[in-house]
Amino acid sequence: MWAGSITGARGIYAQGMSVKAVRQELSEILEENLLLAIQNKKKINGFSLKMVHA
Repeated sequence: MWAGSITGARGIYAQGMSVKAVRQELSEILEENLLLAIQNKKKINGFSLKMVHA
């Protein structure tokens, strides 16, 4: 069993049977968290978001 987390991203951690499985899970969790933050117009540390109507 492997476990991993993303430094600087509170609450983002995963467990899996392989390093590849943990990386995939972390990637999915991070993506979901970023999309929710954008949808809810929350500040994301380390990112700046600029929306432009085209």
